[in-house]
Amino acid sequence: MKRVLITGGSGLLGSAVAMQAVRDYETFLTYYTYPFRVPGAAGIIQADLADRGVFRGLIDGVQPEAIIHTAAFTNVDGCEVDRAQAERSNVVAVQLIAEEVAKIGARLIFISTDYVFDGKKSYYTEEDAVNPLSYYAETKVRAEEIIRSTCQSYCIVRTSLYGWNAQDKLSFSEWVIAGVSAGKKTPLFIDQYYSPILTNNLADALLELAAGRYTGTLHVTGAQRCSRFEVAECICDVFSLDKTCLSPVSRTSFRGPAARPADSSLSVSKARLILKTPLPDLQESITEMKRLQDEGYPALVKSYCIQEGIVQQ
Repeated sequence: MKRVLITGGSGLLGSAVAMQAVRDYETFLTYYTYPFRVPGAAGIIQADLADRGVFRGLIDGVQPEAIIHTAAFTNVDGCEVDRAQAERSNVVAVQLIAEEVAKIGARLIFISTDYVFDGKKSYYTEEDAVNPLSYYAETKVRAEEIIRSTCQSYCIVRTSLYGWNAQDKLSFSEWVIAGVSAGKKTPLFIDQYYSPILTNNLADALLELAAGRYTGTLHVTGAQRCSRFEVAECICDVFSLDKTCLSPVSRTSFRGPAARPADSSLSVSKARLILKTPLPDLQESITEMKRLQDEGYPALVKSYCIQEGIVQQ
């Protein structure tokens, strides 16, 4: 692989993938609102991915060998409320992308979610049946089905992630750090489990998959099942923050528009057989996040994102 196209280049995951892709590949990025001008990128393109004409022109111009599709409407409650936008961003766009990718014989890496499962067990495998509880998860299940029936070379990556955001908003881990650093009581669920991975670790795995040949579904997450509260505790330990600010609460205390699984932890046994990229446990992953902070990565990645939302003409 020499040329890669990353959709959602200014997003939490897309920016991390872009930062690493430019080191080895001719890298093109798309954005919708916030341009991400990472040095070394071959092109930064404003695009409505649900517009067939726009995406076809993009593919014709770039001629990528692989597309890493990170762009999506990922606000779980937002998808429940605005189903039309969720449909357009997470299903219609994927249908167009899959069809155009299949025409040129490119490889597609699609980012799905651990929320495709209903939370009635732990460490879901790729062979377990999906049962989405929210409209967001339903759109991801339908997108997965589209890709399987349309593309020949693809990998559907189910994951849950955290990290340093390029845009001027907070990921879960950043929200914990900001709240505790300010001395605020920070409520965390003690009974909602998952297995998150740092975006930078995930980016390495995605680029390996883009350059590889594995076709199918793969769970690429952190190796450890943990609650939101346990993740926050680890963040406090590694970042030397006051754990007394953490407030343990039950997920039953939260009533949002969308239902969420009580346990969406994923097994990485299959991924470890396929990938050379390590899938670290929580302590290792949070330690890497702290190292990135110490090296100035958060400020650097934000400096590459045009926060005003300038759209290229």
